[in-house]
Amino acid sequence: MSASSGGDAEATAGAEAAFLVECNRLGIASLDECLALMGGAPAAPAQPGEVTAPVGDAPLDPSVQPLETVPNQETPDAAVAPVLDSAKDGSEAGETPEAAPAEPATPPASDAEVQPTAPPTEEEVTAQIETEGERVDAPPAIEPPTEARRARDDDEDDRRFFINIGVNINIFTPYDDRDRIWREDDEVYYERLENDRYRQTVIRPNGTRVITVWDRDGEIIRRVKVLPDGTRIILVYYADDDRDNDWRDPGNDLPPFYLNVPVNEYVLYSESADEGSIEDFFIQPPLEVAARVYTVDEVKRSARLRDTVRRVEIGDLTFETGSAQIGRDQVGSLGKVAAAMLQILERSPGEVFLIEGHTDAVGSDESNLVLSDDRAEAVARIMTEFYEIPPENLTTQGYGESYLKVETENAERANRRATVRRITSLVAPSAS
Repeated sequence: MSASSGGDAEATAGAEAAFLVECNRLGIASLDECLALMGGAPAAPAQPGEVTAPVGDAPLDPSVQPLETVPNQETPDAAVAPVLDSAKDGSEAGETPEAAPAEPATPPASDAEVQPTAPPTEEEVTAQIETEGERVDAPPAIEPPTEARRARDDDEDDRRFFINIGVNINIFTPYDDRDRIWREDDEVYYERLENDRYRQTVIRPNGTRVITVWDRDGEIIRRVKVLPDGTRIILVYYADDDRDNDWRDPGNDLPPFYLNVPVNEYVLYSESADEGSIEDFFIQPPLEVAARVYTVDEVKRSARLRDTVRRVEIGDLTFETGSAQIGRDQVGSLGKVAAAMLQILERSPGEVFLIEGHTDAVGSDESNLVLSDDRAEAVARIMTEFYEIPPENLTTQGYGESYLKVETENAERANRRATVRRITSLVAPSAS
């Protein structure tokens, strides 16, 4: 592309750069491809008073995976990864060619459209929370599958272990959230139920009960909050009890997911948004109809499932290298996100939020998994201790370096991050 003067050349280059950013947002990776699809060259910079059509109104191209503009990227020469995690992990999810949709599906308009599963009856809920079990001191230790290994052999209290699911190493914690749900003044007890399930009951000083049921593998399958007046709030409800060491990715049963909204409507950076914007972003429904209700841990280990839910990046929260500690000067980074979550929970107390921890690629895969898991847990504890978000509404997972935003092996701030997703419609039959 030629220019008649240095000033024109600079303007043209600037227009091309801005145009490419918009094309990347729409899922088009290169300028040449973008020009071909748009039918010509990028428009010259708009003159004062001119109105240009927004590029974001152009149709999304399902043939390529969308990228995002990453703020505060420290390695500008490194490639930006696809915005969808399922496009990063090379998994087999949705690789059946005939199952691939010709174009992105229209996203559901509400949570009610997302989850086709009927809510449980009062009798079914009663059977889960009121049927008496055998009192035990605590759920038994879960032995990792033969192909798995413990996360920390030198720490007997660390229940986590590593397991390969698809092409990724995952970290799994049996009876996750068990210790974080209850506080010093709470009463807590455990019961063994039939079929090797275990139930935890936490009784708060005001009489509120939080009841969690784990299956034989230590995965959360049901969680119900019972208020002092008897009102029941369903947070998690996986009705079946048919899983038995089934560590596969449930996303393998689904066709590929193509982003059906612009990237700026899919990822929100909290540092550039106010509390109201974050709240409005969180309450948007997932981007496709769910095939069924999933366990919390199925959602955690499936990039394909998580990709259907918008995410909030807590971009101004940083950790020291190799540390999961959040300094007091960093606590405020969570303030707007926490306030938005509290507003949502005031209206809909059955919401469930997944807090994800990530690292850069410096260090081993396994050490980064442990570190990222600790970071996610640290964020959850701050959310509860400083901002009083009920712990039962939060669940956590670390992903290490599996889902980098910037594809570099070097230290990269943009990869050391925490994100939050509202996963309610994936883990309960209907929004509470």
